Amino acid sequence: MKKAMNNDKKRIMLIVPMLHQGGFERICALTAKLLNDKYKIYLVVFTTKDMFYDVSGIEVIDIDMGAVDSTADIVIFNMEATHVMDEF
Repeated sequence: MKKAMNNDKKRIMLIVPMLHQGGFERICALTAKLLNDKYKIYLVVFTTKDMFYDVSGIEVIDIDMGAVDSTADIVIFNMEATHVMDEF
């Protein structure tokens, strides 16, 4: 059976504040890499500053929020402003 093209893959968006050292960050990066063969993975980060984990081959979307008090409304607003949600 022919492997599905990248456009035919289901899409998964993982959201993590940062990708510098930490257990949660490590698990998100590892999960993205493991799922990347079967799904189109989008890794949304609040900032790419000081990224520690290897996420090569994963589409990383930096919504450039830095270290601010985050609420769902702020995240959604920034994601809409940067057109992250256009593909979903």
